[in-house]
Amino acid sequence: MDADERAEYVRGRLCQRDLEVLERFYDDGQDPSQICSEMDLTIEKFQLVKWLFRLLLLRAREGKALAWVALPFCPN
Repeated sequence: MDADERAEYVRGRLCQRDLEVLERFYDDGQDPSQICSEMDLTIEKFQLVKWLFRLLLLRAREGKALAWVALPFCPN
């Protein structure tokens, strides 16, 4: 899997809200407390989103899929 395929794999397994959390944190450099406040998240949910993102990337690099990925607190 090349980098573009890994990115698509990860994006396809996260809900829109989680993608926004990650974008605001990694791309925009927003503080976690600001993100949590504005998006009505607990710090634990914020940390879970980051943890899942890193896990998905790691598994994609290894060529291993995660069949169980669906976050219960993501409104779809």
